[in-house]
Amino acid sequence: MEPRKANPKRRKQQVILAILTVLLFVIVLSPTISLGVQALFPRAPTQLGAVPISVPKTWMLSRDSTRVTVWKPCITIFCHSSQGTFVLEVKDLPEDVWEHAAAKILRDNYSGEVVTTTINRNSELVKCVELQSTLADGKVVASCVNSDLHLTSTFVGKPSLRPVFYSVLVTAHKSP
Repeated sequence: MEPRKANPKRRKQQVILAILTVLLFVIVLSPTISLGVQALFPRAPTQLGAVPISVPKTWMLSRDSTRVTVWKPCITIFCHSSQGTFVLEVKDLPEDVWEHAAAKILRDNYSGEVVTTTINRNSELVKCVELQSTLADGKVVASCVNSDLHLTSTFVGKPSLRPVFYSVLVTAHKSP
């Protein structure tokens, strides 16, 4: 029995197929690859006015002088939205005015009942207004204020990510 001769055309097709397969995986997993690359480098401290904000490295962010937008990306390109997102802003509103406005906006925009909760950790007090039920896509909505810092934020995302949102709010503090 004679050994088969290698077909150069077939070999070239196999190489092209392998390259296209790797390229497809890179495209599909580009959000995960981006997070991995981002995790290799230290994140510059995030500051909103005089308030340092600590955002986990697995979350992405963009910032300008008045707001910080934070989101937890999907691991593939097939998601139509992020897993969770919130915007942090400094607003000088009295807490009762903010609470009534936040409750009205949540009721009007999401047609649901709201509850008020308070988070107290390490002497930081954060007041939140949340929808009682989840949205049709299973996400939750919470709007919070830290009156001492004049820091407001609204979260929309998976219920499992809400504790991360709370953690970011309660770890914020005034710079010395």
